[in-house]
Amino acid sequence: MQTNMKKNRLLRGALGVAAACALLLPGGEALAVGSDKPLTVKESLLLAGNHLIGILNPEEHYLPYWEMTILPNYRARLTRGWPAHNLGRWLDAMMRAERSVGQHIPPEMEEAMVANVKRFFDNPDCIPLNPDLDPFGGGDRLIWDLHSLREGMLALNALARYRDNAWAAEMGDRMIESLDAKLRDDGTWDIERFDAFRERGPQVIHNLEACDTHGRMLEAVIWFYETTRSEKARRFADRLARWHYDNTTQEDGRINPACRADHTHSYLGTLRGLLLYGRLTGRPEYIRRVADAYRVNVPAVVKPSGYTSHNMAVESFGETTSPGDAVQLALWLHEEGYDEFLDDADRLVRSRILPSQIVASEPLVPFAEGTCDAWRDLDRRVIGAYGGCHYHSPHGSSMPVTDVTSADVHTLVDVYNHIAVARPGGVEVVMHLDYEDDNVSVETSREDKGRLKITMKRGGELSVHVPRWTPAGSVRFTRDGRDVRFGTEGCFAQLRKVPAGAVIGMEYDLPETVTRETDQGVEYTVYWKGDEVVGISPNTDFFPLFPDMPAE
Repeated sequence: MQTNMKKNRLLRGALGVAAACALLLPGGEALAVGSDKPLTVKESLLLAGNHLIGILNPEEHYLPYWEMTILPNYRARLTRGWPAHNLGRWLDAMMRAERSVGQHIPPEMEEAMVANVKRFFDNPDCIPLNPDLDPFGGGDRLIWDLHSLREGMLALNALARYRDNAWAAEMGDRMIESLDAKLRDDGTWDIERFDAFRERGPQVIHNLEACDTHGRMLEAVIWFYETTRSEKARRFADRLARWHYDNTTQEDGRINPACRADHTHSYLGTLRGLLLYGRLTGRPEYIRRVADAYRVNVPAVVKPSGYTSHNMAVESFGETTSPGDAVQLALWLHEEGYDEFLDDADRLVRSRILPSQIVASEPLVPFAEGTCDAWRDLDRRVIGAYGGCHYHSPHGSSMPVTDVTSADVHTLVDVYNHIAVARPGGVEVVMHLDYEDDNVSVETSREDKGRLKITMKRGGELSVHVPRWTPAGSVRFTRDGRDVRFGTEGCFAQLRKVPAGAVIGMEYDLPETVTRETDQGVEYTVYWKGDEVVGISPNTDFFPLFPDMPAE
């Protein structure tokens, strides 16, 4: 599938596209981005990791750039800003990818990033604060915020979990103790107790609302507890979870208006934290509350195409972090017995997150000439970024933003770990994406029909997700080329006593449908084949996500 090649020479997305180049990844691994075969999730993650390595600024302690700013005329530059937010995003994404897909982290860059984290936490509040002047504050002030508390905890958890870093474990406890003392019982912050307030003035990024600060932080606190078994973390998680259960969610699934949730990613992040808390504590009411909230709110904010406004109260630019939140919520809810959302996970990965990855571009022209790092090697450094923020079109104009690419890496690592899962007595294939481990190999193709080729490396039961949108009568399974009967349980087909070495085939129809949705005031006609967007009208010629299709 090619996307607007004559206009953009852009080979778009990681599914069903040809790619434009071959890339040598750090560590010497060659990744071919130049055949008709689509990138797998693993290959897409390695490409994104390569981009994140290139997004560090060697002229400023290897701090991450905020974004690569690209204008519609392809003039571009790397833009500095808000490193307190991106330190944790970068470390969390890269270390998760290292653990799951073997992403290489250059030692000198990791050493610099660890030093940056220590430098940013060197303050009486024990929160991530930029000790330097920041261009987000006009370049002449020391700015600060409480929106990045989650990111700070992500950094400390990553270092404690993946590097057994004792300093990070101790600092995490100190951070939690500091915040616990400054958070009032009504969910508001006693802002004047922050040393940063006295030294720097009012925070200047985001706001002080509950979801935007401590709600989104809950999941990171839970991960930190699971890593360190810190009782301070457990008590703080208890406090945050109780408050948001009572004040952010409601029994009917709707958002409690009193919490004034607006930032989409922060609200969905709060739901993620509540679900993880329910799982941690064995409290099914928390998981049920998240399922009810998902059922009501996710379809309202995450459009079928995956377009999601950065804000919920007033529609603004699109981004790909919130669809990733929905994907992970759907996967986690499946693990808790709620299968009704599982089709969302495949669709959003296939039709929003992976298509947003930049695999080629028109030549980028630096804003200015010179030796500044922000102007250098832009054509290479843009490759691998996920769609970031869609400033010019809800279905294109993929601006590479570091925190969004990092968040999408975080999501796709979780997706990779859920494609095929070992269960007692067998394997469960949850997502229709390529994958291989010691238990199973999964190969997918989509042409006239959807097809899976599942090779069982170990014998046992095989459970395979059957999409609800395909006609039930079109689903066919074979074993070593011969039709086999299968049972069903919910949205899964069940094959019993599959021997090691058996090759199981699955085939199903890909219904072609046309839908319409209004995004940013424009009505779009969306063409589907199964759960994959194969065309859109009207389209953009600036980093389009999807191919052109003729208007009806």
